[in-house]
Amino acid sequence: MSATKLTRREQRARAQHFIDTLEGTAFPNSKRIYITGTHPGVRVPMREIQLSPTLIGGSKEQPQYEENEAIPVYDTSGPYGDPQIAINVQQGLAKLRQPWIDARGDTEELTVRSSDYTKARLADDGLDELRFSGVLTPKTRQSRTPCHPTALRPPGHHHAGNGIHRHPREYGPRAHP
Repeated sequence: MSATKLTRREQRARAQHFIDTLEGTAFPNSKRIYITGTHPGVRVPMREIQLSPTLIGGSKEQPQYEENEAIPVYDTSGPYGDPQIAINVQQGLAKLRQPWIDARGDTEELTVRSSDYTKARLADDGLDELRFSGVLTPKTRQSRTPCHPTALRPPGHHHAGNGIHRHPREYGPRAHP
């Protein structure tokens, strides 16, 4: 049994077809649900898993079962686990944190890239075919003040240590029922 090896062009065509037809799917015996926290714009994705009935008695010929409630668990699959969301890898993920970052007001977008490495990579035309569209190119941001929050604190603790409630924390234990 020898399998025919696909040409590079055929492999790319298959990969492109896969990307173009990618869609969110649900796992068997489960459905995607969302719960809201204290911030109305935050919906925490959960997967409600339907359990099988539990055998509680009866006979081999006539067993008796008791239904079990579905169990909600945190769903880490992102938009790929929600059949209701249109997937487009060329557009990237929704920028859910952008309004929070803007509202915080402690950073600003740079008008030009300041890193020599980044400038060199952008100037290399040979890399053009590897780049995503401008939609996916993240904007470089810098702190408005000369503070370095990661220098002395673990990641994420700068804002908590300064009494700033960050909306991504809605995903913490308080958000779950």
